[in-house]
Amino acid sequence: MKKITLSLLFVFVLFSLFAQSNYDEAIQQGDNALKRDEYTTAIKKYLIAETFDQTKWKIVQDKLDAVYSIINEKQKELKQTLTELKVTVEKLNIVTAQKEESDNKLSSTKTEIEQIKQKMDNLGIQMQNVLKTVDSIIVQTNELENRLLPTQNTNKQ
Repeated sequence: MKKITLSLLFVFVLFSLFAQSNYDEAIQQGDNALKRDEYTTAIKKYLIAETFDQTKWKIVQDKLDAVYSIINEKQKELKQTLTELKVTVEKLNIVTAQKEESDNKLSSTKTEIEQIKQKMDNLGIQMQNVLKTVDSIIVQTNELENRLLPTQNTNKQ
């Protein structure tokens, strides 16, 4: 009977040491996961630690509260970032719309300039034709004067 009691005591002590070791290990793994921003893993490790030693539930609860606090803070930061991002997207949409409007105006202006250029080219061609006509008239006028000059000179004499 002494052997059984002694064996049970030995197993109990061994189990207590094993549980204590696993508790500490689980807490350490949870702390390491928290440092790496692995919140789900940290929570799981802390809950596992509590199953190894339920007498330390307050320590585990404090650690869980710390994780949840960090998560809540991260959520607030994320909401703020999303709000800022929405404002930035709205501004970008406004700028994009203004750019499109400017591009449309520029395209319209280019079209108008091309039309004016074409009209100027046509006017240039018309001016060349007019100048040719004027030159022709001048040549004809000179020829007529040359023909009339001898007649006028004879009439004066």
